[in-house]
Amino acid sequence: MEALRIKAVRKKFGPLEVLKGISLDLEEGDFLVLLGPSGCGKSTLLALIAGLEDITAGEIHIGDVIANDLHPRDRNIAMVFQSYALYPSMTVHANMAFGLKMRGVSTADQDEAVKRVADMLDIGHLLERKPGQLSGGQRQRVAMGRALVRDPMLFLFDEPLSNLDAKLRVQMRSEIKKLHNRLQTTVVYVTHDQVEAMTLATKIAVMQAGEIQQYAPPEEIYNRPANAFVAGFVGSPQMNFLPGRLERGNGDPRLRIEPANGATECTIPIGSLVESSLGNGEEVIVGIRPESIRPAGSSSTFTFDAAIELVEMTGADTLATFILGGHEMMARLPAEEKPALGDRIGLSFDPASVHLFDRHTTVRLN
Repeated sequence: MEALRIKAVRKKFGPLEVLKGISLDLEEGDFLVLLGPSGCGKSTLLALIAGLEDITAGEIHIGDVIANDLHPRDRNIAMVFQSYALYPSMTVHANMAFGLKMRGVSTADQDEAVKRVADMLDIGHLLERKPGQLSGGQRQRVAMGRALVRDPMLFLFDEPLSNLDAKLRVQMRSEIKKLHNRLQTTVVYVTHDQVEAMTLATKIAVMQAGEIQQYAPPEEIYNRPANAFVAGFVGSPQMNFLPGRLERGNGDPRLRIEPANGATECTIPIGSLVESSLGNGEEVIVGIRPESIRPAGSSSTFTFDAAIELVEMTGADTLATFILGGHEMMARLPAEEKPALGDRIGLSFDPASVHLFDRHTTVRLN
């Protein structure tokens, strides 16, 4: 059953159109992440689903009900805010029970629901404390608990981890994932952090300038990005991009990398990587993920020498910046590889790992 359907939704603030015809469907139990840079419209879309903003055009269905004109309290949703939004004068128990109390739920049922969720979130020992006596992670759990006790059809999360330090973000991300796996709740989650999106989502909607660039499962977003924007936004470090031209002569097709800064040209054999409809001289953007570039050593890959311009040790791996055809690129190498600044080393990648995008439309070609 569909938990959420968004049909051609538009939102204007005066003459400024912030959302430009958003459409997507979400099944019960799915975890949708709205991912994109600041200002792309993802938080505005969440506010429309919640009923905190009015829709300019289109429809939002929650379950089998058109929610456009429903008050937020009648939408059967619960929202977890970036700022926690806890009542400072109330205890944790009172904060978690507040929504149930407003709906006229009996005190006994409130207590039962709060205890059940508090035990699930490991905050049962905090029920008599007030928010000012809690750490950031504990406050976030209370905010999540307040949403969970209501047992709504739809949970909305608005960048809930952005106020936490890096270690706590990783911990809370894991807890949210475990909760979703256990409860199979339906979630819409807003973030600009692509690691959060990839690890939490069953579906990702990548947004830019008020439009959805791609809506797909995380592995498809990563392995087959729909265009150069998605390819560059998802992945850390981001994908390397090079300008190139397709050459179809005798033998297999090749990509000629257009040199910069007086560099020597290089060509990459690509075999059957491209569609036969692409003509000789076709202008393309060549995309290669840093993790696809490895130390040289395999006869089945494209191998080249490169001078190392920057080395960054992350512990788990080594990030090496180098120049290919006059263009700066990055390789994600094994941790044991420790090239020195200025070293020339052999690098390689499998041509099958190359992503090709139209130079003018940036749409995926292969």
